[in-house]
Amino acid sequence: MKNVIIKITNNEFDILEHHGFNRYDINGGIYLSFSLNENLKQLIDKEFLLNMKGLFISKEKNIINIYGDIFRTVPLYYITKNNETYIFSDFESIKKYIEIEKNIDPVGFWEYLLFGNGIYNRTIYENVKQFTVAGQLLIENNLLTFDYYWDFSIYENNSYNYQNEKEVINIVQEKLISIFNNELQQKNDHYTLGLSGGMDSRLAFAILKKLNLLDNTKFFTYGYNKNILESLIAQKLLKLEKLSNWSFHKLIHTSYTNALNKFAKFTAASVSFAHSHIYDYLDNQNAKNFISTYYSDAIFGYSTENKKNDTYLDVDYFISLEIYKEFIPQKILTIINDDIRNSLKNYNTDFNYSSINEYKYIIERHTKFHMNLLFIQSQKASNVLTPFANFELFEVFISLPIKYRINKKIIVDIIKNIDYKYINDVEDSSSKKVYFEKTFNNIFKNFDNILILSRKILNIILFNLTRGRLFVFDKNSTEIQAIELIKNYQNDLNNASNFFNLKNLINDSLSNKLKKVPSHGKPIAIRYQLIDLYRLLEENNEKN
Repeated sequence: MKNVIIKITNNEFDILEHHGFNRYDINGGIYLSFSLNENLKQLIDKEFLLNMKGLFISKEKNIINIYGDIFRTVPLYYITKNNETYIFSDFESIKKYIEIEKNIDPVGFWEYLLFGNGIYNRTIYENVKQFTVAGQLLIENNLLTFDYYWDFSIYENNSYNYQNEKEVINIVQEKLISIFNNELQQKNDHYTLGLSGGMDSRLAFAILKKLNLLDNTKFFTYGYNKNILESLIAQKLLKLEKLSNWSFHKLIHTSYTNALNKFAKFTAASVSFAHSHIYDYLDNQNAKNFISTYYSDAIFGYSTENKKNDTYLDVDYFISLEIYKEFIPQKILTIINDDIRNSLKNYNTDFNYSSINEYKYIIERHTKFHMNLLFIQSQKASNVLTPFANFELFEVFISLPIKYRINKKIIVDIIKNIDYKYINDVEDSSSKKVYFEKTFNNIFKNFDNILILSRKILNIILFNLTRGRLFVFDKNSTEIQAIELIKNYQNDLNNASNFFNLKNLINDSLSNKLKKVPSHGKPIAIRYQLIDLYRLLEENNEKN
């Protein structure tokens, strides 16, 4: 197991556990990380913090500071009880040292249910808080103060505006390959990489080719059926390079059940069992060096928009709040608003983010979902390599003129630059999914989109008529979570709805509504999250 537990008492700290993490005495403190990059040894103070991956502990007189990294590669939580403060990375190993009272934070409940995690430093428990990205916990005489130590202030690099696109692409490509090489060559061995139909894993594939590491890498694709588009595209890429070191990992009922029994209690429902995919694959392998493409969405433009929406009320949290506001007490809505404002307090329209939503995605959603999920996956691999989670790379991509990040244009151009066949001869699964289209007219621009839309509509009709018993094969879907939910977890969903109704966290009307499984969309994720929360808390029904 990979974990960290630190105990602080009377202005002294004790590292109780750091399994899987190396300890480095550096910069007048202690750095806990999977490895120490040579470049990091040359950095001090804030530059060290911005470039590290792990956590850093410093002590000066009666002040102890704990710093998490800017990517949140290690999820950290903290609790104070009987004048002792514990900082820990998971909710299972901490049980050896302290009992966490399962008092539900009603605000945390609604944030977890609607957004998948707590906002800012809130968790599902009243007495437990979590680190944000770039989080700093200061402890002085048993008094705790938490805040960001960096505001993610990246500004546009105007020099790019005076260069043609090819020059910009070449500059960024060289930087990307150099950083990738630096991360991977620390482990001169064999690698494992998930290969999908999208651009991020294709970019990693292209870079591995550039570094002559394709033959050293085992590839996999996951999904509910081997004939899905993600799988077909992966096989096309491999065929271009005459590679056969690939396998398809089929997601079945036990893939989700195994995750349900582990994720909720390990993360305190911070990651849903609906996202078992890579964990399930790694659980059946002996992966030495797993290359993760996580954090690529944050820097390559997943949430980049054409037009800035910089008012606080444009934050997409409010879409969900608007839908469910009739069920949420006004007092809780007010506190959620405060949490949102607190999480975004450092945002400045002069920063080079396309919108406040892109900023929010980077500092909140991506790190609390993908990077948290990655930490769970890391429990099943000897080493996890995260080349895209790199401050230098982050700075380069976010400082680019925004036009380069829209629709991930820059990485498509880099892939073409390395090998044009990876783009010209192989389609992109993400562009074939109708729900990625921005306007009604765009959906009907080509016949493929009409077929995709027709199949989705047919499956929605069949789902509602047969409650998931009939389904037309959809090659554009990676998972069929609505069917999985209604076939195998309806009882869990009913029990969860009743449980939180009895806890007076949801009323009768919402409880009945949540028992009905929708055919598609975010409401499915909300129901999975409800089951996670129930499984986390049900064991303490008698106590509570």
